[in-house]
Amino acid sequence: MKNCFYLSLAIPVIFAASCKTKTSTDTSDTAKRTVFFDKTGMDTTVKPGDDFFSYANGNWIKKTVIPPSEMGWGSFFVVEDENEKDLHKILDNISAQDNTAGSAAQKVADLYISGMDTTTIDKLGYDPIKPELAKISTVKDYKDLVKLAAERFKDGNGFLFGFYISPDDKISTKNTAHFDQTGLGLPDRDYYLKTDTASVKIRAKYVEYIAKLFTLTGTDAPTANKKAADILKLETEIAKSHSTQVELRDPIKKLQQAAYI
Repeated sequence: MKNCFYLSLAIPVIFAASCKTKTSTDTSDTAKRTVFFDKTGMDTTVKPGDDFFSYANGNWIKKTVIPPSEMGWGSFFVVEDENEKDLHKILDNISAQDNTAGSAAQKVADLYISGMDTTTIDKLGYDPIKPELAKISTVKDYKDLVKLAAERFKDGNGFLFGFYISPDDKISTKNTAHFDQTGLGLPDRDYYLKTDTASVKIRAKYVEYIAKLFTLTGTDAPTANKKAADILKLETEIAKSHSTQVELRDPIKKLQQAAYI
């Protein structure tokens, strides 16, 4: 399997910290860590001055296969996977308890159970989002669109651009309001503008997916297909206005998207 970007997360510190063994002087039942840096993923046949990445990760890359269910693999993927398993156990346990009414445990359990109740979810169909669709239907021009976007930011569902607060990169004592490019359903502009076979195939599948969503709301197939094609066309124009990922590596250009508050 070809290496992907996420393999770079495999710096050999992976799980070394969890490696436990008893020392020669340890007579208790509690295991103590004696290994803090796992070297098994390194390829010491490579000179670090020639190719440090291969020196640090070479053997790990040669031996590691990305699981079929994952887009990549590495230490952070494993940590996330283990964390999800732990959360699953916690939620299952809370849901099985007799929780006090109004307690945090009862609210968490109710939310979890409602999310897992696929029978009710399927029965409801798209009823829960009808109010949102009704608001979208009232948009007649760009003024209405901007107004709707502003209202959606009040409850954290804004669109057209990304917005968040974080410390300024140059003046850490100040918080900065960041306004980032967004508005695309696919990961970034290249998915819309590249003409290679893989990109063309992804866009075709994306249109199929959007058309399917329309049909689930009762739209007939021809209309759904046209609307899906129109959405791709619109998002392609938005993508053309976006900076590339390479351009966004420029910290000055990133800062130009922010304003002090």
